[in-house]
Amino acid sequence: MVNYRIRYVELIVLLFAVIGMYLWSLLLDSQIILSLFWVTCITMLLPIMALLRQLYGISVSRKILHEKKRYYTNDDIDVQIKITNRFYIPTFFPMVLDPLPKNYNRKYPKEVDQFKVFPLVIGNKKIVYTLRNVPRGPIEFRDIKLLKSDLLGFVDMEKILDLKKRILVYPKYVNLKVDSVVGNQLQQQGVYNKYMGRETSQITGVREYQRGDKLSLIHWKATARKRKLMSKEFAPYLTRKSNLILNCYNEDDKVKYDEKFELAVSVAATLVNSFGHCSQPFAMKMSNNERFYVEKRSKNQFLKEGMQKLALVQKNGQVPISAFCKANSYLFEPETMLFIVTTEIDAHFKKVINQLSAKRIFVKVFLVGANSEYENAPYIQRVLSLNDLVHDENKLKGVAR
Repeated sequence: MVNYRIRYVELIVLLFAVIGMYLWSLLLDSQIILSLFWVTCITMLLPIMALLRQLYGISVSRKILHEKKRYYTNDDIDVQIKITNRFYIPTFFPMVLDPLPKNYNRKYPKEVDQFKVFPLVIGNKKIVYTLRNVPRGPIEFRDIKLLKSDLLGFVDMEKILDLKKRILVYPKYVNLKVDSVVGNQLQQQGVYNKYMGRETSQITGVREYQRGDKLSLIHWKATARKRKLMSKEFAPYLTRKSNLILNCYNEDDKVKYDEKFELAVSVAATLVNSFGHCSQPFAMKMSNNERFYVEKRSKNQFLKEGMQKLALVQKNGQVPISAFCKANSYLFEPETMLFIVTTEIDAHFKKVINQLSAKRIFVKVFLVGANSEYENAPYIQRVLSLNDLVHDENKLKGVAR
């Protein structure tokens, strides 16, 4: 997109000057006046040349130098701006404006970077700058603006170049020993509950430092007042005593990254955080092993011990989710809420849910990253990212009663 600001008054005055000098040269037959006439004519061409140079003569590109697969907190990112002149004639007064990424600009407030080139000769001009100590989160480079004016300033042009680019900065990988963390209450691969005075409790995840998890999945770090909700995603469903079943599996979560496993853990942890500082019991599926797959725990027990064991969940298929729900339905009291976070649904699942509904148990299923013929059921919400948990009035109806 190109924007122009043309000074019409000055151009009209210059046009009358050209006509006047031409008539004057005819009347006086003077070579000096005629020379001034041609100089004025050439001056009239300058705005036209500037327009052409802005549209076709100059190109700008942005490149990330030494680009890596992953960037971590406090890394440096080297950015190169390359300005190319494709004409054989040097150009004057170009200016390149490259706004800093918003996330970086919030941490380090700074003016827009302006790269002036005077003159830009034939060939390339490279300018390199560095974003130091980048914060975690998305670093989104914005559009670049190319500004140009003719020598006499009759026309000012602004060309917006679509050079957006997004880099995700992950939490810095730290090999953190469990016994070195303040409090000594947290479990390895788990979370801990740290009290900040009498009114506030903070739940912090260690997973983000241990394995450098995807930033979008680090959602269960929250602070809230006691007896108040920590997150709003599940607020419509938290009107009664609740139970939770988490069904996910990762063969080796320390080495192999499984997006569905991580997302399922994050959904479950977000749900638990939503209960605030309450002591309601949870029914939690820790593994599919028949000898040990259900425990009734409080929220604090879930956070301290549950998240640690989630990395050791047995392989799916030993006890399908439907068989698990049916065998343990006696744990769920009438008029209670049952949350199921699962990465798969088997063929008998719908029948079991109907049986639970007949016992006046409210069921809400979060199907994480899976395709199923039952996913269109009103009580099933498919989750492909944590953004899918955003509160929606239409989702209030999606509960099996």
